[in-house]
Amino acid sequence: MSDRGFFYRSDQFNFAKVGVPGAYTHGGLDFVGHPKGWGLEQRAKWEATHYHQPSDHLDDSWNIEGAIDDVRLLFFLGAEVGDANAMPRWKKGDEFEGRRGQE
Repeated sequence: MSDRGFFYRSDQFNFAKVGVPGAYTHGGLDFVGHPKGWGLEQRAKWEATHYHQPSDHLDDSWNIEGAIDDVRLLFFLGAEVGDANAMPRWKKGDEFEGRRGQE
């Protein structure tokens, strides 16, 4: 299943296999105020010089505004789901639809 994408290797996958819907998010490489391709370039530089090296740690110069926006979005999503009158459902025809309670 590793050829089917990151979702199938994510923490959410084991929940999905038994019918529990979840939000799956991942970071992007587009950055406000920078040209297309800038994020990919930055990641390539980081991986070439820091990834799995002693210097591979959080840097105070990083702009994490996008990550903060993501956390806010996920918080509000969780609040909406938690306050809803009904359980979340899968999209019609999704491969995980109908698995809840079958395992």
